[in-house]
Formats: sequence, C-alpha cells, structure tokens
Amino acid sequence: GARGGVSIGGGIAPRFTDFLRASAFRERFEAKGRMSSYLAHIPTAVIVHPMPAFLGLAHLARVRTRSQGR
Repeated sequence: GARGGVSIGGGIAPRFTDFLRASAFRERFEAKGRMSSYLAHIPTAVIVHPMPAFLGLAHLARVRTRSQGR
C-alpha cells in the first residue's frame, strides 16, 4: 500500500529526463488494468543529484545527533 512514489536512479538516468518526460513512460506505468486508478496517484521521479546517497547519510547523521541530545 505504499504511495510515496517511485524514484528512478542510476548513473545514466539523469541524462534521460527529457526523453522520459516526452515518452509514454507515465502512460505505460499507469496502464495496468484494474490497478490503473491506484497507480495514477503514485508519483514518479528521476534522481538527478550526483551523489544522492550522501544526502541521505547527512540527514541520518543530523537525526541521530539530535536524538542523542548533541
């Protein structure tokens, strides 16, 4: 039941954002028969940050630091 979204990542994914935007990707993502109305509300995104893992690690470090009272 997760509806947070689908993120597409990887080395070459950011190079194809214009292609994906102009393609039938979203239409095909949603075209799943009885699941179509469910999928229509799930966002899709391409990760374009060059080092997304470090963003997540920095966030985790801030959360852990706060929870330890530092």
